Amino acid sequence: MTSPCQEVLKRVGDLGAVPGTAGRILAALSDPRASATKVGSEISKDQGLTATVLRAANSSYYHASRQVRDLTEALVIVGYESVRDLVIGRLSRGAHSGSDPTQKILWKHALATALASQACARLVKGVTVSHAFTCGLLHDIGKAILNQAFPQEYGTVLKLSSTFADTTLEIERQRWGTDHAEVGGEVLKLWQLPPACEMTARLHHDLGAIPDLPDGQRRIVAMVALANEVASWTGRGMRPARPAAELADHPMLGVLGATRSVIDAMDAQISGEIAALEGIFG
Repeated sequence: MTSPCQEVLKRVGDLGAVPGTAGRILAALSDPRASATKVGSEISKDQGLTATVLRAANSSYYHASRQVRDLTEALVIVGYESVRDLVIGRLSRGAHSGSDPTQKILWKHALATALASQACARLVKGVTVSHAFTCGLLHDIGKAILNQAFPQEYGTVLKLSSTFADTTLEIERQRWGTDHAEVGGEVLKLWQLPPACEMTARLHHDLGAIPDLPDGQRRIVAMVALANEVASWTGRGMRPARPAAELADHPMLGVLGATRSVIDAMDAQISGEIAALEGIFG
């Protein structure tokens, strides 16, 4: 007998592995012997990803000072870690595909959370900026999958959770016997992405469990949990915007050993960079 989570994944098609081109690029990026020419050769096999990397190299997000047309040069400007982020971003963008208004809101929230996580990692020790960005970008991918599986219903679920005291997770479990945290964790496990990505997807709402995680996992999950709240509080989600100052006593600040100034930096990073990041991914 298949579980409710497995039934959801079956409804949206083959999610059993990272798509071939993306998998080869990620493998090349992990190979210390791979040259920019080799990585560029793999990227050039995917027109969409090629365009994404070139847009990134020419964007204000990467502080472009001149126009770049050559893919190998773009890789040098952007850097391998950022190219990995772009590949993961394309995967996430694919899960948020379509003109559905709900998917557009979820995608903007994913970008905002990634930027807030990135800003936090620059100020709080223990998590690399690239890992923070990736985990932030993928934390709610289960919502995108549920929206694909139930396109007529899922937007209503999100609106209900923003109006009533029940959390999104509770309403999802009532409707389908699973929730976006479980679905997201399973997808990232199937894609064989770093365990921190899977753990963040599964636990970013379970604030009570985060302090008991091993140190490396605890910091990344706490960081994304806080970034998720900052993104929502600043209006990049289903709920109306509220002052970020209301997050000054958020419990994840204590877990990270951080102060209110981190929230201000996360808010500023979202406001300053989200338009450029949306332009990169299209």
